[in-house]
Amino acid sequence: MRCEFTIAGVEQTVGVSRRQEGFALHLDDRTLAADMESLGNGRHRVALDGRTAEVTLATAGDSTFVHLDGQCWEVERRDPAAAAAAGEGAAAGAVVAPMPGTVISVAVEPGQEVVRGQALMVIESMKLETTMSADADAVVGEVHFQAGDTFPLKAVLLSLEPAAGSDD
Repeated sequence: MRCEFTIAGVEQTVGVSRRQEGFALHLDDRTLAADMESLGNGRHRVALDGRTAEVTLATAGDSTFVHLDGQCWEVERRDPAAAAAAGEGAAAGAVVAPMPGTVISVAVEPGQEVVRGQALMVIESMKLETTMSADADAVVGEVHFQAGDTFPLKAVLLSLEPAAGSDD
């Protein structure tokens, strides 16, 4: 079975097939052995190509939020035909809330230059703190939520503009 996902903002086609033990994920030219065991309360032990980690998963609609080591990634199952018909597309440079929650702290201000990977803000969702980081070198445009503010799923937390000299 082939499925289309948006994983941390990147569109990806993943083939999934059952194996005698677990399943296989087919990504581009790679095949990864995978398995998952439920530990209860949204926690799971995931084995991927010989590596094992405990993750917390939460689902809202077509999205699953993967929490690991203080980071959160949204994995959204995509229906390409429905997305095209709806004219969907995230705003360029938008840092979007992966889950509803509360802003714990904001580390940047409008006009500030940031580099890829730099912490922008810390949010809390489902009692888990997640650091929202810059995906690329950029300049902070607008900060839409401050410490203590609550926000809904997929709220634009802050906007980023391409850094000077960037090709974006």
